[in-house]
Amino acid sequence: MKKQPLTGMDISVLKLSLSGIVNQLKTDQFNAIKPYLPEKFDQSHVDHIADKIKCYEMKDDTLSTYESILNLMESENLPMQLALLKIDTFKAKFLKTEGRTTEGYSMLKVVEYLLETLNDWKQDDSETTIYRRIATIFDFMFRDTHVKLADGETACDRSKHERQYTDIVFGASSTDRELCGRKIDLLVRYGRDTKDLELSSNEFKKPSITASNAITQ
Repeated sequence: MKKQPLTGMDISVLKLSLSGIVNQLKTDQFNAIKPYLPEKFDQSHVDHIADKIKCYEMKDDTLSTYESILNLMESENLPMQLALLKIDTFKAKFLKTEGRTTEGYSMLKVVEYLLETLNDWKQDDSETTIYRRIATIFDFMFRDTHVKLADGETACDRSKHERQYTDIVFGASSTDRELCGRKIDLLVRYGRDTKDLELSSNEFKKPSITASNAITQ
């Protein structure tokens, strides 16, 4: 707070800390706030969860199917239509035996969607267009799970509570009658009531956005 002048990163870290948010994706931001984290912040537990996610891989049979599609396209220079036809063949097998809720079927739907939209991506695509395509992939991935996607500038409940606490301790920081949590384009929620865990996962911007604006977001 006493540092003058504040850099763009300093301001970002300050705003995040007031909302009880720790950004572990950017090392410089995390290192700036790490000395001030409360003792109850169990970094080893966070690292353990992150390591579990990093180690997650597709099942052997799913990976085998995925690689067979890639190998077929590379070795035979397969036209897009024939690649999609091959995926339909694999999908038919799943639908006849295991159903739509298997990892293998979800993988096929994602690959199919990526191939279908491969030529649609443009440098000047709008933020909404990019978001819509990425969110569609997540829909396939998380279908029939407890993971739910909350989109459309969704407010994080946890950050709302932190703002309320800050106002009580340090005085009102906003003239709004009702405080809102920090908003993000796509919030991943997990749990039976979808609020047990909130992951501030994705903020979408145009490819032309400046680095300083990206850090602020």
